[in-house]
Amino acid sequence: MKIEFARGARTSPETIGGLKVPYAPAKRDAPRWRWYLIIAAVTSPALLLAVGMLGSLLTRSAQGSVMLDQLEVRALAAGRVDKIAVEVGADVASDASLITIRSLADTRSSPSPASAGTRTNPSSATAAILEELALRTRMLTLAHERRDAIAALVTDGAATAAELREADYALDQAAAAELQVRRSLTAAQPTLARAASPGDSIDGGAVLERAPSAGKVLDIFVTPGEIVRAGDPLLLIGINASPKVVAYVPPDFATQIRAGSPATIFFADGTRARASVTEPARVTRRMPADLVDSFGMRPMMVVLKLSTANPWPQSQAIHGMPVSIRFHYRWEDGIAGPLAGRLLDALTAAP
Repeated sequence: MKIEFARGARTSPETIGGLKVPYAPAKRDAPRWRWYLIIAAVTSPALLLAVGMLGSLLTRSAQGSVMLDQLEVRALAAGRVDKIAVEVGADVASDASLITIRSLADTRSSPSPASAGTRTNPSSATAAILEELALRTRMLTLAHERRDAIAALVTDGAATAAELREADYALDQAAAAELQVRRSLTAAQPTLARAASPGDSIDGGAVLERAPSAGKVLDIFVTPGEIVRAGDPLLLIGINASPKVVAYVPPDFATQIRAGSPATIFFADGTRARASVTEPARVTRRMPADLVDSFGMRPMMVVLKLSTANPWPQSQAIHGMPVSIRFHYRWEDGIAGPLAGRLLDALTAAP
């Protein structure tokens, strides 16, 4: 087979029979930012996951919640709940009206064995209140002594200001509890005297429960029409003036954190607050279900309490509100510490 090559063959792919036929380019020009946008959209979930893992490895962070000091208001005398003047979440002032308890009628005209067995003995009721008053007074004295001792240690440099604030909070709580018992004794004496009188009826008498301190109503244990006894719990008040944060710390670095260790609290609205540990780790507790994922485990954690030096805004003093906490390293007090601390704060605040 003989192959012959024609001399008149086209020398250019764009020339056919002597006519020039231009072709469009195989690759059209496209903006590069489109490709960058596609790459960013595809890799962003992996980048966010990597940043979260890097933050958990580099930072000593933990989950926690806001906690308010709580005061339990108890019934001053037996009776029926007539009116509840507050609701859960309401802010109350000191000595504000809370619950009205109306005394039950003394049906002495037709006594029954059941009613005779449930009638309150005035002497035993007074003795119980006096016994509780003695206990509250002793607790108040101990709180005074502890506060004075910590104040002396702060003067000598052996204790922190956070520990002194914690002692002040405990002293205020003990004083409020002792005042509540004194009020119950004062209010119960006329009621018990009328109950001991054979011809006096207490029908129509009422006892007004008042707030021992300003705060927020956290829970109400009774409903209108319910019959209560003297000393039964009525409602729970959280003191807004002394909010704290309870942190649940993994045991691997809980032993490295001591009283006075600085930390940063991250609130849900994006604000931050500088805090310090008020006392060393003493209690372990299982992680609350509200602070873990739907399918997450509830491991045993070490409980730490933190408080801030500056007062909190009322919008953040919500009992049970979840927060994030980052505990500082010791080297953050150095020259490059503030810059590294801001970087670690950004890693902790990242989703």
